[in-house]
Amino acid sequence: MWLKMVAFACILGVVVDGAWAINKCVGDDGRTSFQDAPCLGVGGVIEVRPASGLAKPAPAAAASDAAGAAAPAAAKGRKLSFEEWDRKTYLENRGIFEANADIDSHNARCDERRRALLEEKRNAQDSLTAAVLANTSATEIQALATECASRLQQLTTVRNRLEDELQRLREKERASK
Repeated sequence: MWLKMVAFACILGVVVDGAWAINKCVGDDGRTSFQDAPCLGVGGVIEVRPASGLAKPAPAAAASDAAGAAAPAAAKGRKLSFEEWDRKTYLENRGIFEANADIDSHNARCDERRRALLEEKRNAQDSLTAAVLANTSATEIQALATECASRLQQLTTVRNRLEDELQRLREKERASK
């Protein structure tokens, strides 16, 4: 019985312990963010308790290291908000590459479909059915070319917008340094 009471007291101590401070900060652009490190501008501390009660608060040094790793140099004079920095990083590392890959994939699919239609047209025999099939194939090839050109235009427009957005974010970052 004594052992059960000691175990219960230990568990109760772990559950009750475990509150830590989170800083609610307001940036220059008026956006609210939450972070472990103290705010550079306007902000305050709020107390947070874990739902399970089993989590331990991070040491202050680890918290500031984590904040630095999450947004490198975000607080070192850069005027990009975290969302802008995150978007810029995405565009640099994935967004534009994925847009180019979409264009390449689209072109490959269109080429494959065009080759299949041309092969079907070549395999037609000399007969009335072949003439109708050849005419239908020509119409399908023309429709495919129009469809592929239209989709390529859309994909290229998306990629160009991403590149323009990245350029604006880079210029904003350079201007603030």
